[in-house]
Amino acid sequence: MKALRILVAIVLLALAGKASAQTLTTLHQFSDGPDGRSPTRGLIQGDDGYFYGTTFRGGTNNDGTVFKINPAGTLTTLWQFGGGADGSNPDGGLTKATDGYLYGTTAGGGTNRAGTVFRITSAGALTTLYQFDGRADRGTPETLVQGRDGDFYGTSLALFGTVFRINSAGTLTTLWRFSNGADGGNPEGKLVQKSDGYFYGTTSQGGTNRWAPCSRLVLWAR
Repeated sequence: MKALRILVAIVLLALAGKASAQTLTTLHQFSDGPDGRSPTRGLIQGDDGYFYGTTFRGGTNNDGTVFKINPAGTLTTLWQFGGGADGSNPDGGLTKATDGYLYGTTAGGGTNRAGTVFRITSAGALTTLYQFDGRADRGTPETLVQGRDGDFYGTSLALFGTVFRINSAGTLTTLWRFSNGADGGNPEGKLVQKSDGYFYGTTSQGGTNRWAPCSRLVLWAR
């Protein structure tokens, strides 16, 4: 028993020493200028070694940005949203697709101010694929995921929200409209496709108890 206690003490000491040796390096501090403000979603790594991300606000129009940054901390603003057809306030982060483009969504802007789906190159060429109408498709889209069929799947939040599918040409299909009843409402999280072919997700409200974020969404990917 004594030998065991000594061994445990040595392991803990080694772990403590390792933890104390960790350092954090700030690569970039956003200025609320052209580089944007409030990078609320995580980064993704491109094939070129750069990291890509979005800011919810900032930029020339205070409508958010898309940026890339290298491991040395050199940041390049790729796009500053204007609140028009390109959308505003990208809240869902970016998704790297198999075709080499980065895909994302904006929570606002577009012709109907209900959000957009866009794609952008690593050089900063942005194409708006879809502008939500705020009615049948409800709008305020969240993070996209690429399914094994090559299409993109996501959720929208407005009017209790939807689940939708969109292809790279911009054709959108609404798969489900939430009622805030037993099926839940306001699906804020990212969908996950399991090996069984279904997409799994959650809603932040609704369900039998309404206040408990415990709804489960199951959809079949074609």
